[in-house]
Amino acid sequence: MICPNCKSNINPSNGRCPNCSFPLPGLDLSNNNIPNLQINNNISDLSTINDLEEFNRNFSLKDDFNLSDTSKVEVDEKEKKKDNKKSPMLLVIIFLILIILLLGSYLLYDKFINNDKNFIVKTETTKEYKLTKQEAKGLGNYLWNYALDTIWCHNFTYSEQPTLINESVNGFEITNYDEIVKNFTTDFIYEYQGNTYKFNDIFGNNTIENKYYDVNKCNRESDPTYETTTLEIKLISKDEITYKATSTYCEGEACIENNIEKEFVIVKEKNKWKIKQFFLPN
Repeated sequence: MICPNCKSNINPSNGRCPNCSFPLPGLDLSNNNIPNLQINNNISDLSTINDLEEFNRNFSLKDDFNLSDTSKVEVDEKEKKKDNKKSPMLLVIIFLILIILLLGSYLLYDKFINNDKNFIVKTETTKEYKLTKQEAKGLGNYLWNYALDTIWCHNFTYSEQPTLINESVNGFEITNYDEIVKNFTTDFIYEYQGNTYKFNDIFGNNTIENKYYDVNKCNRESDPTYETTTLEIKLISKDEITYKATSTYCEGEACIENNIEKEFVIVKEKNKWKIKQFFLPN
């Protein structure tokens, strides 16, 4: 057998090299605490390195011998502690990921969807304009004459051919009805010879399938003594003006002293001035 330390060819007697006292692998019997080590009888000569390795393998201590039961328990407890330490750390990581996702979602929503706060909405308010007396007087004169011409059917346009509207009664269709009526309020009234009329009474209120017809084209009697009407503002606001309309009548060269005074009223609807109340003086 060759000593691993001094490389001498020796004959072991007590498990140590007789030359250098090096403990021979697996043959040191000086420690009485290791019980009953068995020598492989099949190996009689350890003259080569291969023989020595085979010898060491055969006489190596088993794992169960090297590790006591207590050591195994300690190892298992350490592994469990490692696993227990990993669990809270994993929960912390998951919690942080959720916070990041929620924060990111909020930032995206705030920037791209709920971005009303980035804009200042300015609402332009239209200042209600109140006409001056001069403007109100000019507007009143215009609408007074428009009402007068309408009631006398001067503003209507008619169809060329008459239409049978009631057995033996013919009427002419008013082709611009919608254009004329929009200058009057829906509750428009006018007075004529002591009677009160509505807008459609101007032409006899003859309708067929939403078309309007005039039978006599305003063939009514008029007062030949009527001369003119002057307006005077009684009340004025941003959306209504009331005038005192004074009509003058003359017979021959002398004018009648008892002139007629009536109210003429216009109102503002949807930013448009319309005629509400009128008096037909002639």
